[in-house]
Amino acid sequence: MTRYTWLFRVNEGMTLTQKFCHFFQLKAVGGNDIATPLFTISGSRSAERDQLELRLQTSDHASWQRIPVCDWKVCQNQWLSCEIIVRFHEEGYLRARIESRDGSISFMKEFPEIDTWREGSEFVRPKWGIYRSLEDRESILQKEDVVSFSQFRIQEWSQLSSVPSLKRQE
Repeated sequence: MTRYTWLFRVNEGMTLTQKFCHFFQLKAVGGNDIATPLFTISGSRSAERDQLELRLQTSDHASWQRIPVCDWKVCQNQWLSCEIIVRFHEEGYLRARIESRDGSISFMKEFPEIDTWREGSEFVRPKWGIYRSLEDRESILQKEDVVSFSQFRIQEWSQLSSVPSLKRQE
């Protein structure tokens, strides 16, 4: 099990593109399926609304499962506390928690027995930053956008039961 925690803040006025705008990714290294992330925290523009969301590759690796976290305008200019706990395996585990410091955003979702590994991979690495498609450049309204990151922490746990909130009930 690996636990990633950090804070991030998206500047006010940052716009999203139709394709993708990732702030956090888990990507396989090695093997044949390295281009597409396994999991992301992303900004998403759609006809319905702009939002912060989680994206997970489906088990067939052909599409994304997209889970809304909150409205895009609500998360802008706020420090968000993020925690990802993952067990990398074909029948892996992932838990995502995103909360604002003022309590206006509180999101937690568990994915038991989810594929968090790619055949032929050597390992999975985390990536933080702004990874935004430029195919929809007209949607990028500001010349420069800022996403701030702070307080990175990566922890390894050897057993699932050593994570207090994940202890299995006997």
